[in-house]
Amino acid sequence: MIEKNILQIFGRKRLGLFIVMFGIFGIAVSLVIPNLIVPCCLVMAQAYSKMLFLLIPIFIIILIIGLYIFFRPEPEVKKIEKGSFGNILKKLTGDEKEILEKIIESEGSILQSVLVDKTKFTKVKVTRILDKLEGKGLIERKRRGMTNVVILKH
Repeated sequence: MIEKNILQIFGRKRLGLFIVMFGIFGIAVSLVIPNLIVPCCLVMAQAYSKMLFLLIPIFIIILIIGLYIFFRPEPEVKKIEKGSFGNILKKLTGDEKEILEKIIESEGSILQSVLVDKTKFTKVKVTRILDKLEGKGLIERKRRGMTNVVILKH
């Protein structure tokens, strides 16, 4: 969930590039600092050289993660159309058809409470219709807080 929000804000390529640059910068700084510390304090330089065994692998891992995000292919987004559910919609009752159409319009995923608002049916009626649709294997419900997310099965 967090990854999706960050990717929406920055975009996959920009986020990957930022992480790669952070990794390169971290490696560069890790390698340059010992040369700056040596003239000042020998004890501090020795302690830092021991830390390099941890720092460099950490920044290399960050670099690899950034490269993975940058070069990872974009996931395919499938558009849901009423036409692909034409045969199914013909077999449903009027209320079931209306509920299923609202789910399709919302790109296959909708909160049950929003479905109640959009259809103007009572909560009980929506729940019973969703029970029937779930029994037919057309939808799936997942609990989210005080409501359910209704997901269209493909």
